[in-house]
Amino acid sequence: MNGLSPSEVVQDLRRYYADASSESDELQELAERFVDLKRRLGHKYETTARCIFNFTQFQQRQGVSRAKQLSIDAVMAWWDSRRHVQGSTLKTERTAVSVFLEHLRVLGRGEAHLSFCLVPSAQWAKYRPYIFSADELRRQ
Repeated sequence: MNGLSPSEVVQDLRRYYADASSESDELQELAERFVDLKRRLGHKYETTARCIFNFTQFQQRQGVSRAKQLSIDAVMAWWDSRRHVQGSTLKTERTAVSVFLEHLRVLGRGEAHLSFCLVPSAQWAKYRPYIFSADELRRQ
């Protein structure tokens, strides 16, 4: 955990959340602060940070610069812009942005429903279990 003892981690987190109410509502600053926290906790957070910063830059180009301006439409506009991305890259981006949106909610800067609008639907599941019949089980 980046050389921090458990008590130092707890103190760092307490400071982080205590300072959250006095911080700016600027989306880019909140993203930088979030990534910095993750890195201080020992995560590399390189690819994920890039996904989050791409999301905030997209939102700024759309005129959304503050966390309170985020809406389902704004998040879904970003999602629609990512249609050309495939497979695990798309999953990584979706997860990174969902975690960041949930973080904003915890800080009181985002709406409760925003992080859930990127949760994958059942159509994403490719695995379909095989159910053995009673006859097949008896033969085993």
